[in-house]
Amino acid sequence: MLLFRGTALPLHHALLKGNIKAHICPSILNEYIQVLSYRKFGLTKEETSYLIDEEILPFFIIHDEPPQSKNWIVEDSSDNKFIDLACTIPGSILVSGDIHLLQHRDTLPCRTISLAECIDMLSSSLNSRT
Repeated sequence: MLLFRGTALPLHHALLKGNIKAHICPSILNEYIQVLSYRKFGLTKEETSYLIDEEILPFFIIHDEPPQSKNWIVEDSSDNKFIDLACTIPGSILVSGDIHLLQHRDTLPCRTISLAECIDMLSSSLNSRT
């Protein structure tokens, strides 16, 4: 699993076990495809397609494009689509490493946490079950 190595591995395990659910919409999927095609990753089109088809889509619930709301992240308005989607899913938590989202999380209409905070939550949840 290329996308779920390292720090994100516990998140991948939680997805596989059904302990958490991941959500995506067309604009977010398009951004993932664009980012994976950045030269710095050195991926071929076939490798990018594999990652999308085998390591992203099977684990995500696909939603229609959510309505656009306020421009929450002025510094990078392309981040707003993540907030818009999270706001349409009751009880959702937006997990991100994006500095703009994390800097504004106290003013966002959805709960937003870092990957490390998500891993801590998963660990605490699993430890409380045993």
